[in-house]
Amino acid sequence: MYSFLAAEAPASFDLWAVFDALRLLQDAEDQLVAAEGVGTELVAESSWHNEGLAARSLRQALDEMHQQIRGETIAVREQQGVVRAVVR
Repeated sequence: MYSFLAAEAPASFDLWAVFDALRLLQDAEDQLVAAEGVGTELVAESSWHNEGLAARSLRQALDEMHQQIRGETIAVREQQGVVRAVVR
């Protein structure tokens, strides 16, 4: 359906806000990826075979933390896509 309203490009203030948001999201993604890498290393190092309950609990807690960080990274990437769609 056609509209009688002319499409307008975002104002420069709006574009700066978009680029600032993208920069902050990129910084957040970088931090989360770094944390995910640390989590991956911790999970790998804790995967040694020990029948102790404490070691198993630690490994499970590290794995849960790693999964949560991965989920946050995905959420940040989705938000980046939303913000990028504004300037496309």
